[in-house]
Amino acid sequence: MARGSLKSQFYDVLNAKRNDRPYDSRHKAKLEKVDKEYIFSEKTLKNYKQSCGKFAEWARATHPGKITRTMESAEQFVPEYLNYMIDKGYSAYTVAATAAAIGKAYGKSYTEYGVEMPTRSAQNVKRGRSHSTCDKRFSEEKNKDLRDLCDSTGLRRNCVEHLKGSDLYFNEQRGAYYVHVSGTYAKGGREREVLVFNKDKETEARVVEMIKSAGDKKVFDHVHTAANIHRSRSNYAKALYEEFARPLDEIPKKDRYECRGANKGKVFDRRAVSAITRVLGHSPAKNFYTVNHYLLA
Repeated sequence: MARGSLKSQFYDVLNAKRNDRPYDSRHKAKLEKVDKEYIFSEKTLKNYKQSCGKFAEWARATHPGKITRTMESAEQFVPEYLNYMIDKGYSAYTVAATAAAIGKAYGKSYTEYGVEMPTRSAQNVKRGRSHSTCDKRFSEEKNKDLRDLCDSTGLRRNCVEHLKGSDLYFNEQRGAYYVHVSGTYAKGGREREVLVFNKDKETEARVVEMIKSAGDKKVFDHVHTAANIHRSRSNYAKALYEEFARPLDEIPKKDRYECRGANKGKVFDRRAVSAITRVLGHSPAKNFYTVNHYLLA
């Protein structure tokens, strides 16, 4: 039976890790300690296939012939490819994401390939932090609904693209509106409940009505490709922090999150940061990301 192209072999393996998973919930898979064997979201699958596809193209072009005809024979060139990316100046985040994708396909940790990965630093993150050429293609005035919704929910692009009116509900106990994020479209397959919040209560109320009015349909037929979603997530995180963080002199020592490196001296309320981390859809261990990529962005 023909194996198909090297790229299609990667796609088949990755598709199986998504489609054949024993649980829909990554949390349940973690309890059984099998979460690292599978893929739990369509977005992750798409990104992994893209990264592995690029490796397949590079391997076939750089080492043509039978030696890169199968995944098994091409694996020996993974370290060379990762070092190639590093030498070409790819960002530490891109190299790490590529290594994770290839490792997922082979069922290994990228550390097994013996490549010294470049250090990932918050100061080197550029996307979404400042104005770029993409902003020139995005009209804040024409896309006010999109901007206000993103600023009031902190949803990732994939979630915004699939958001329906039926995902909104009112929590009687907390007296607030929430959006239920399905694991199908969430990063890492993590379902979560997202508070609809904006310091401007008129904007918040308008966003709630906007989502409600969509009913069983999507809120947006199209999400502008130049929309700076990360900046909106940062705006949302900062607004939530200002609302829920305790004054610094009231934070017990054990709850003080003290920054290091370039941001040494800055202190955050660890309890508030942890809550925002969960709302943003990150694992509890990612308070570092919340502080450096959103609150300090």
